[in-house]
Amino acid sequence: MAYFAISSDFHGHLFSVDHNGDLRHNPPDEDEPGQLTHPGLGVAIGSGWHGLRHLSALRSSGQVLVVGARDDGTLLIRQTGELELEQWSDVRPPTEG
Repeated sequence: MAYFAISSDFHGHLFSVDHNGDLRHNPPDEDEPGQLTHPGLGVAIGSGWHGLRHLSALRSSGQVLVVGARDDGTLLIRQTGELELEQWSDVRPPTEG
């Protein structure tokens, strides 16, 4: 599967947007240092992330934030609590772009 954009946080979590516009997450494998949990780009945690110019992942106040910026200035933001990496929510959901 091809990717369009890729970023990571300082804790080894990989975030990417694939050619279908799906936002994907691949956390580090706790049992195998330097390895990722899933093969390839990981699991989809959002959709509609087409047309990004930039993708960034960061941690702030105990939350993981993934931010995408489109050419027109639209920001897409997904977040989670640090201890709830399987429960993602939209701060700013994607719109057609």
